[in-house]
Amino acid sequence: MNESTRPSTPERYIDTNLFRFSAVVLEWLPIFFSALFLVKGYRWGFMLGMYVLTIVYIFLSWYLFRAAEVRGLDVMVSFAAGLLLGFNCQGILFNVLQWPHAEPMGTLAMVAAAVGTVASLILGGLRTLVSRHRLMELRMYWKLLSRFLAALLILRFYLY
Repeated sequence: MNESTRPSTPERYIDTNLFRFSAVVLEWLPIFFSALFLVKGYRWGFMLGMYVLTIVYIFLSWYLFRAAEVRGLDVMVSFAAGLLLGFNCQGILFNVLQWPHAEPMGTLAMVAAAVGTVASLILGGLRTLVSRHRLMELRMYWKLLSRFLAALLILRFYLY
């Protein structure tokens, strides 16, 4: 990037492609191993994979879901999404392994996924209306929306 195209405040912009591969590995490796262990019938492996995924979502959500510009609202949204997605992982874990109290846990996780879906739709729509970098802003909310919709589908499949 030469000096003429550099943003006026470089510390507020993040190169989203710089660490994208590691974010994909952090998120999809536990999903892959959870699915693999579930298919093979190893409950302990599925449980371990879902716990690792929960930890990744809760503690590394800002790293996974970041926008083109660092703003306080984006940080709060990504942390809230990480908590909701971690809760969704636990709801899926309870329902798949048929643990006690799986139905209320799954119902609460489904409500959390629905709240996350609606919030990412509303916030994503509002941010793209007022932003100069519409595609970059929309990318963060599409990532959140896809995760919440996947959680809704999985929970719907296992709850009813």
